[in-house]
Amino acid sequence: MIGYKPKLLCSLGEKRGLAQRLAEGEGKKHPTNVVFDGILLATLFSSLAALFFWLVPAPLFPSGEYNWLDLLIVLAIPGYALTEIDAVPGGIGLTAFLNRIYEESGEEVVGAGDRMPDAFYSSLAQLVPDRNLPLIAILVSDESQTYRPEMDWLAECLREKGKRIYCVHPRDVM
Repeated sequence: MIGYKPKLLCSLGEKRGLAQRLAEGEGKKHPTNVVFDGILLATLFSSLAALFFWLVPAPLFPSGEYNWLDLLIVLAIPGYALTEIDAVPGGIGLTAFLNRIYEESGEEVVGAGDRMPDAFYSSLAQLVPDRNLPLIAILVSDESQTYRPEMDWLAECLREKGKRIYCVHPRDVM
């Protein structure tokens, strides 16, 4: 469990930052380049963290008892950080956006198309089955503002399909 914390530290903010850069850089830089930049930085920083914990293992093993086999846990840090880019729960908008980029480059993608946004919308719309086209608000507070770019994108994607869904701040509701 202790080895899990450095991995989390390496992926902290990685996905949120990538979502924000994709939203802010729309039209300025090709999304594939932004994703590659994120992967490159994730690899660099997680490799540095792995090297640090390989050379200074005391934070991972406070009791001081470990052997060379125990140290191999640090080799998992870069792989974990790289898979975190599109594996963090709550990343529906970013994952769907990345799926589109991969599809445009000709890659086969599991869950291709707009399956994720459609499933997200369906899960919310089914809460009010008596409404044909419910009005849905995704509330993103200041504390969760790093989620806003992907939720804005997700809402826009669904509005383009004729859905009534908006990403708003809680103060805009009252």
